[in-house]
Amino acid sequence: EVNIGFKKYFVGVDFGWEHYGSMVVMGLGLDNKYYLLKEYAYQHKDIDEWINIAKDIVKEYGSINFYCDTARPDYINKLKVNGIRAINARKEVLEGISTIATLFKTNKLLILEDNVNIFKTEIYNYVWAKGKDEPIKSSDDVLDSLRYAIYTDMKLTGNTFNRNKYGI
Repeated sequence: EVNIGFKKYFVGVDFGWEHYGSMVVMGLGLDNKYYLLKEYAYQHKDIDEWINIAKDIVKEYGSINFYCDTARPDYINKLKVNGIRAINARKEVLEGISTIATLFKTNKLLILEDNVNIFKTEIYNYVWAKGKDEPIKSSDDVLDSLRYAIYTDMKLTGNTFNRNKYGI
């Protein structure tokens, strides 16, 4: 267990079916580092099952923000109807990825390894499309929800950092 205090918690959500759907619980520590605390990643779960997972998360962490993939407005709406604070995620791919990369490089994003599984396979399989400024869309479902969570939270709270400072 991480023995540091947290300023806040929030969740990134990437809906899926054949692709993994995932919810990642993030914490922003008093040390200003982001922690991936818990990953829920499954195939073939319908929205009602995700709602139950979201309710369990709320039971544990309180009524926190769920930053959701905007590809399924119907799912976002169902979460809202069920009392979940579902918010449209900011999905700028390059900006989001470079934000996550910068956090990793500067040791400001830490992963609780025991609580993640799919994340570990994805992080090593994340590849860029040849000659394109974008990643290949496979093995990235948990990573997408991580990106939605952190990037959206930063944008909404104005908690951005200066990438130039790190030469990125």
